[in-house]
Amino acid sequence: MIETQHTPDDYDSPWKEALERYLPDALALLFPAAFAGIDWSPGYSFLDKELQKVVRDARLGRRLADKLVRVAQAQVSSPKRQAGNQEHHGRLPLAS
Repeated sequence: MIETQHTPDDYDSPWKEALERYLPDALALLFPAAFAGIDWSPGYSFLDKELQKVVRDARLGRRLADKLVRVAQAQVSSPKRQAGNQEHHGRLPLAS
């Protein structure tokens, strides 16, 4: 009888690849407020190596995120939105 080695299913990689290919569309669909706060004209870059440096020495429990993307923040046009951005110190909230 030939033994076959069982490998765990890889559900993570297809999602990561989809995000790398379709990041703007994925954010527009799943996180429209975050999408609206990004200036897409300068482009974006994935910072996988930088993320690995940060988490390498950290004590990790359950990891909820393992993709890091650099984007440009859209210019603030209204006073209400400006006040909201100051609350987050220039970082965009991912969910509203």
